[in-house]
Amino acid sequence: MQRRLARKIKAVCVVHYDTVTGVTSNSAAIRAVMDTAGHPALLLVVMILSLGSVDLQTDARGMDVVVAGSQKGLMLSPGLSFNAISERAWAAYEAGGDRRSYWDWRDMAAPNQKGFFPYTPTTTLFYGLREALDMLAKEGLDALTVEILDSFEMSLGMGLNKVADQVFLMGHLRDFNDLMLMGALSGVEIGLIRADVAHQKGDAQAAMECLAAHVG
Repeated sequence: MQRRLARKIKAVCVVHYDTVTGVTSNSAAIRAVMDTAGHPALLLVVMILSLGSVDLQTDARGMDVVVAGSQKGLMLSPGLSFNAISERAWAAYEAGGDRRSYWDWRDMAAPNQKGFFPYTPTTTLFYGLREALDMLAKEGLDALTVEILDSFEMSLGMGLNKVADQVFLMGHLRDFNDLMLMGALSGVEIGLIRADVAHQKGDAQAAMECLAAHVG
């Protein structure tokens, strides 16, 4: 990576969290490589899923621009974007010189000082955001990051589209046999029990019986 950074690169773009596989990028390590190389490139991080799901220390991890959305960790419909901009990124923005209109940070920054927007805001989503933030504050971020991931180092993804609240995704690289499946399902059930989440118990046992009946 250091050899590539030696080229005239203005920014390194990183997706912080992948929805389907649950893979989390080590943004702190990426920043460390950039700093070791002494490269002035900005670190741009996409955190559409991360906001509201994991601890985001943007300054401590040297993130220059963070772009997040409302439709994942914040449990809202799409339509809101959340940006964090470092002083380095703002300086680069002001020195850029390119003509801008709709995506101009300055248009947003000035009215935001007084709690306003330069364009028509999605008012209904703000009501939902207030409720989502109240829920997150009540549960606490720690409650969102324990259960299964901390106990078993197993990360599960959310279902998509029509089955969003009915299934979960287990990321794997095709090397996934019956025994590994049982370990995953058992970890899910133990995690639900530890977190005191209401669920139908015995599903892991039922899966084991189904697999045993179809061996060979």
